[in-house]
Amino acid sequence: AGLLATDNMGQHNLPSCKLNVYDHAVRVPMLIRGPGILPRRLKEIGSNVDLAPTFLALAGLEPTALQGPPMDGKSLLPWLLSGAETDRLPAATRAQLAREVARLGTPMPHVR
Repeated sequence: AGLLATDNMGQHNLPSCKLNVYDHAVRVPMLIRGPGILPRRLKEIGSNVDLAPTFLALAGLEPTALQGPPMDGKSLLPWLLSGAETDRLPAATRAQLAREVARLGTPMPHVR
């Protein structure tokens, strides 16, 4: 199995330094290949915190096998193997944009 994830590389000079929910800040390409993984494009929401549980699942391990506090993320592997829709809740984000408000004079709206 293999996984390749990358940054989105700063499209449009990164307005707000990625402190928004526009595509240039939140869409990140990731390729996962392995036995039983269906070749398709997922539109489900994932997060960086989901990568470690996914790596562990690809290796046949449970996050509970590790010492330390529980992981916040969820493995993406069940969605990749079954093709079923996700049971994930909508994501929420918050960022302090006082610097942008002062520079631009108006708050930046971020509704998606």
